[in-house]
Amino acid sequence: MEHLLLVDTNIFTPFTFPLVGEKWDGGSFDEYPQRRQFDTTTQKFYAEGVENSPDATYAFYQTWLYLGLVTDAFYCEDPNEVFLRHDDEVGGLVLTTEKLGEVVDNWKATLNAMDLPDKVVELTRSIEALRKVDNQFREINVPNGADLIWLEGVSPVGENIRFAIALLCDALGYSISCMCGPDFDEEIEKYNSKWSRGEELPLLSYPYFRWVIGTVLHEAMDRALLCPVEKAQLANSSPAFLCYLLSLPETNRYPGQHGECNSTTCVGNNIDEETYVTKHVDDDCDCEHDGPNIEDVKKCLRDGHIPSLTLSIVDGEYRGMKVKPQKVENATIANIWRFHQAKTGLGKSLDYVALSHVWSDGLGNPKANTLPRCQLKRLAYYANYTMNDGRARGVKGNFEKAFSKKFSFAKRSGTVWEQGGNFECALWTDTLCVPLEKEYRKLAIKTMNQVYRQARFVMILDASIARHDYSTDEELMGRVVLSTWMRRVWTLQEAILGMEKLSICTRDQVIDHTDALERLRVMVNGGTRSLVNGALESVAILGDDGFQGLNGAVAIMEYRSKKLVSKIFIDEKQTEKEKQLDQEQFVLFMERLWSLIGRRATTKEEDRVLVACNIMYKDVSMVLKGGGHTGRMTALLDQLDEVPAGSIFRTGERVPIDGYRWASHGFDYSAWGRFDLANPGRVTPQGLLVRFAGYILSEKPSRPDFPLRVESAGEQEFYIVTCSYQHKTGELLSPEDWSEVIERNSNNLAIIRSERAQFTHSMPLKDGRMVPCQQIKAILVSIKEEEGGTIHCRHESFVWLSKAPGPEYESLLQTTHPTVVTEDPRPTSQQWCVG
Repeated sequence: MEHLLLVDTNIFTPFTFPLVGEKWDGGSFDEYPQRRQFDTTTQKFYAEGVENSPDATYAFYQTWLYLGLVTDAFYCEDPNEVFLRHDDEVGGLVLTTEKLGEVVDNWKATLNAMDLPDKVVELTRSIEALRKVDNQFREINVPNGADLIWLEGVSPVGENIRFAIALLCDALGYSISCMCGPDFDEEIEKYNSKWSRGEELPLLSYPYFRWVIGTVLHEAMDRALLCPVEKAQLANSSPAFLCYLLSLPETNRYPGQHGECNSTTCVGNNIDEETYVTKHVDDDCDCEHDGPNIEDVKKCLRDGHIPSLTLSIVDGEYRGMKVKPQKVENATIANIWRFHQAKTGLGKSLDYVALSHVWSDGLGNPKANTLPRCQLKRLAYYANYTMNDGRARGVKGNFEKAFSKKFSFAKRSGTVWEQGGNFECALWTDTLCVPLEKEYRKLAIKTMNQVYRQARFVMILDASIARHDYSTDEELMGRVVLSTWMRRVWTLQEAILGMEKLSICTRDQVIDHTDALERLRVMVNGGTRSLVNGALESVAILGDDGFQGLNGAVAIMEYRSKKLVSKIFIDEKQTEKEKQLDQEQFVLFMERLWSLIGRRATTKEEDRVLVACNIMYKDVSMVLKGGGHTGRMTALLDQLDEVPAGSIFRTGERVPIDGYRWASHGFDYSAWGRFDLANPGRVTPQGLLVRFAGYILSEKPSRPDFPLRVESAGEQEFYIVTCSYQHKTGELLSPEDWSEVIERNSNNLAIIRSERAQFTHSMPLKDGRMVPCQQIKAILVSIKEEEGGTIHCRHESFVWLSKAPGPEYESLLQTTHPTVVTEDPRPTSQQWCVG
């Protein structure tokens, strides 16, 4: 796989994939199974005398989905000549991608020479070819479970073949996505704007197929000592991107570091304040600590200011610090536009550098607001280099960034340590500027949002990054992905609030993140790295690599700034479609934010709510009054107005307080759900107001799983009801928990159901037959009262409703429990207050 970009091939050895199938026969891609007499629904040959072993099937797919793919869809006339070579060590033919770039460049040139309608047709054909490969791997057209060959039990031959095809499709898919960008959309829209066109051309978007990385890369991630959280994230990312990351040497990891982590929680870099040791720059250093006059810091906080610190360097040595108050400008409507202009270089920032770091690197101190003098000298040199050389863009560069497509890179010269030995610079870091006393700590946290938003630069200092020099932006961004800084929840907030001002400290340099982004953009758009999958570009916040990292953060930042700025220019004539799009963007924002916060690690679980509050521009003081994670979560929910009504049907643990049980207690991707503009969920002190259909149960069932017959206007519907735990939707409520639900409620129970079926599954009948049943998400609630047409109720459990095709199946389904009959169904207009 010569097209892969690797840093150290001793750490990550390039793959060699022998040809185990046949050479390509020169025919069409789509008709190859027919020519070979192969049935893709059974995944077996139907010709007489042909071997039907699993490895023979894998060999067939290697020829069809690798060599055949590049023929029709990518105009490679002789794939045997281009993608096969003889290997002396293997003693036969192996797959090669040495000329893949030439094939892709020829394909692009051919498409660009076509008329626009023909170009759209051919791009669509290429996308559909990759979709066919994806469908074969997902086996969506294989009805019999016994014929599945890719889901489990894949042989080593099958693993290698799937991995080789995934790497090829990964590169080809990125090439397609480059062709289907915004410029291409503009061409199509311009073409469609002509009134004389007979038919409009469709806008194309590449669907970003997720290629299975297989055992090979899973084992490589284990050898690289990746955390299970990272492995879970990267399992869905680009295989080429992952190969690159795994080729990076010296990532500052050690055996056992993540031994107690799981796929959703990382504890490998958590700290214990009782045993924490603040580190010196060198292990053998024993210099004294120094810190600010803490009373001056407290006064700043009482006055509502940001306490920055002016560090003095004289003759190359640290000589002391003094507190410099920085005025806080709150995110009021009057100030929003100016804050937004920080993206263009025109916004007002304050003259200090805010440090973004992780305590496990040794720059924290839980016992005093001090740091070793050697660390203060190091921080001063980094901050001064960042601040002074970062201004090199000048006024011209700022206007270019604001009003043109040009970009002026920062002109930094020399290294951090070659600066003059006499200077002062302003710095903010939590270790020195957040007092230990609880009262003042809360005051400092209230201004945390403004600290990073108003800083001139946000300086990232991570031990695994700062120990290296970098010759390429790809390597820098790859190390950012693997850094501890990328995995902590507080640094997520700092990255989002300071997104356009991030500077990354390396061994001898401070690299402007925006510069690295622009260089990657130019490199990719210019075609010089057309076969690098684009995930490295995504790390620099451009694309979609499936990794919940900085590109997820920028999506949040862009939504946040758009929403805040739009408040100044409220459009009263906004169409219903525009409102719907706005709400969909809000839900995407919330889902991505909850997912990012949930995947990041923190020593204190309740800190996740503070981070969410800051990013959402909610009132932190209200959240700080809440006790623990639950108290803070309810304080944050109190500040929301409308949320997706379908939140009540989402999986995951519920907030364990009446009035809030409709909401997810934790941070995960499934917390919110789809927003319906016509049916929003409205947050009230009593619960979430929603409108859904439901059923008032006439009696209390004896078990958490029971048959339900709904009778209405002479019609009947029949369901099997399964009441389960919200965080384990396949596990029935225990007898003890079910008894508690029954005994606690003197009033009736009810079921609130979602609008549409999730999927259809087969349910066994008593006579051995199977019947298709629709699966519908629902919840069980206990009714408190019905007032003014609104049913006030308490969320009790998650429910799966299995709807039989008709009421006649009541006696046929395998259930021995008494049927509950209800004659009180409620329409979709019924309003519930779910608490």
